Amino acid sequence: MQPWQTALTFGDVLDAHVRQRPEKLALAGVNGQTVTFGQMNQRINRLYHGLSARGVQTGDRVAILSYNRPEYLEVFGLSKAGLIIVPLNWRLAAAELLRLLSHSGARVLLAEASFVPLVETLREQLPGLEVLVVLDDGTGTSDLSQTVEAAETSGAPESAAAPALSVLTGWLPYESLAARGDDAEPPFVPGHTMCCVSSIPVAPREPPRA
Repeated sequence: MQPWQTALTFGDVLDAHVRQRPEKLALAGVNGQTVTFGQMNQRINRLYHGLSARGVQTGDRVAILSYNRPEYLEVFGLSKAGLIIVPLNWRLAAAELLRLLSHSGARVLLAEASFVPLVETLREQLPGLEVLVVLDDGTGTSDLSQTVEAAETSGAPESAAAPALSVLTGWLPYESLAARGDDAEPPFVPGHTMCCVSSIPVAPREPPRA
């Protein structure tokens, strides 16, 4: 039996693949682009160190508000270093997102550009939310494999950060963290919780009538 077949968390699965077959396919895009486990792990490490440099540490909650996209898996990969991932349903209303972010104690939020205006309406009510990261430039055309290739050949895709920085005050562009910087392995925290699940209270049901 292979190590990844007995893994308990996503961090365990990723670690097993990276150690035994880093060159194997991890992600494939609809246009035929591919990313290996080794490449994905490298980006996760850079993302971790970028957040760590901003005070994020083991046990902190990292929320993500996004549609399905490759970066979602990268964020979940942070669980290998003991960060607790808080996935947010993009269908939720502002009040529901506020309750979940407050209840989970999220310190970091990564969001697609299309959700930034919504998040901005909540920021004053979330004093514990210290690090904000935008996943794209608002065009929805972010492509992980192209970013990986650009980072490996030129060091960093500088142009990827420009649109976000010029429009979104206080938001870090995701690629400024994941496509450059320190890619050394962070301290591994085996078996750490991958997700923090927060519930939304509902009104109690009336007792059945006799």
